[in-house]
Amino acid sequence: MSGQLLIERHLPLRWSGLPAGQPAQVQFNQLAFALLDALEEPVHGRPDAEPHSDLLRVETKLNLILQLLTQLLHKDVTVPAAQTVRFASDSVAWSAPELNAGELIMLSLYLDSAVPVPVVLHGEVSAVEDGWARLGLTSLGEELQASWSRWVFRQHRRDVAKNRQQ
Repeated sequence: MSGQLLIERHLPLRWSGLPAGQPAQVQFNQLAFALLDALEEPVHGRPDAEPHSDLLRVETKLNLILQLLTQLLHKDVTVPAAQTVRFASDSVAWSAPELNAGELIMLSLYLDSAVPVPVVLHGEVSAVEDGWARLGLTSLGEELQASWSRWVFRQHRRDVAKNRQQ
């Protein structure tokens, strides 16, 4: 994994093979990142936000709607078993020794237990080394790459803070 930050987490994930005609593009569920961002960046904690601005009120209402949507979705979702996942800004790897490089797969990755919406990745397995399958994230659009990179960086920041406390 060549990304600068390498993070390891125990996360729920599910993968399945794709038909040969399926395009090997990586796609994200943007709703998952909208929900993750809403949980990570509360409006009331921003130092640059004016307390009575119209934008603040609208943003607060949207955050509330996203939280309610999360609660509704959580009731109907069966989250798969968690396993160790390694990820960086340019790839995701998990234990799947039965896969081979070049196989097309769909990977559903649940990044936060409070957000029952998976990030869905369609792509080609770039490598399988020591039983770890790796899916490269090189064909993301600009917005989705920024969302993924932001999430990876937040995880790294949490690890650094946890290590300092210990």
